[in-house]
Amino acid sequence: MANIKTLAELEEGLSQPTDADAAAMSALNGDLLILGVGGKMGPSLARLARRAADLTGTHHRIVAVARFSNASLPAELAALGIETIACDWWQNGIAIPASWPFRLAMCIPCVPCRKAEQSSLLRSAPSVSMHSRH
Repeated sequence: MANIKTLAELEEGLSQPTDADAAAMSALNGDLLILGVGGKMGPSLARLARRAADLTGTHHRIVAVARFSNASLPAELAALGIETIACDWWQNGIAIPASWPFRLAMCIPCVPCRKAEQSSLLRSAPSVSMHSRH
């Protein structure tokens, strides 16, 4: 991502799915629930997931959960086909049954980076993925 001049250009690069991202989305058995999507990397991760699903022609639901202190973010995500759930899950808790057909990805603040050999969407854990983009 050389010569990034605008926030839109940065977001375009961060949310552009790699071949590994597309392969992970194709292999996904179920929908994707992203907790904490209102954080620094969460919106990019949600956009990346939606773009990877669209690229591969899969029909996975991408569901984003956050407090949404940025009031415009739910509408921005909804415009891309990403479902949103407003919830302060640290405060109120969120009970996720083991039978729920979602794979979980938590966005953990970190230095944004990518490894070409590894999908930034999902790690190897079959049901819970702690996503840190490194």
